[in-house]
Amino acid sequence: MNQISGFFYRLIIVISTMTLLLHCNRQLEIQSIEFCDLWDSKGNCLEPWEKQNHDKNKNLYLIQYKIPKNISKNLNTWKELSHYLYFQAKETPGILVHWNHELTEEKRKQIRTTCKAHYIWNGMSGEMEGNEIGKSYHGYFHYVGSMIEIEKKNQGLWESKPDFQNMDSNDLEMELDCLGIKKSLSGNVQFKNES
Repeated sequence: MNQISGFFYRLIIVISTMTLLLHCNRQLEIQSIEFCDLWDSKGNCLEPWEKQNHDKNKNLYLIQYKIPKNISKNLNTWKELSHYLYFQAKETPGILVHWNHELTEEKRKQIRTTCKAHYIWNGMSGEMEGNEIGKSYHGYFHYVGSMIEIEKKNQGLWESKPDFQNMDSNDLEMELDCLGIKKSLSGNVQFKNES
């Protein structure tokens, strides 16, 4: 009986060691990347962007931020709109990256210190503000109010009144540079004045 239990004990140790070695040596790869404005603690996207079309070279996505009419009639400048989107609506376009296996603590540290995500908003670029790393995902986000602030200040329109009836579509690209992997997503942000 001792020989059998000893055999199973050694077998369990060998299988556990092999599983650990295979997991540790597995190449870390991106399983998926998506536009996402909000995700939960498990990396599930709660507010995904709508995929518009697909061709061989690029996926294009769309998000609409709704501004209630009772709010928009009180927003007299781009500054006020920017602050509303930042402080009250808290609209945060982002990208969510899912890896092909769980991240070790060492990989999390490496991602935290070396990985970057940038946005390009109507031709202007910047580094994304927020960064969250989970078990097998990480996400980046940036407040759309901050993007509008930089754009409108550069255009000299910060204190002018936004035209909610003819609000332009806004091109947004998000780029990830992480662990030798470079990916980007292209989308369009629209503002809709709700009646």
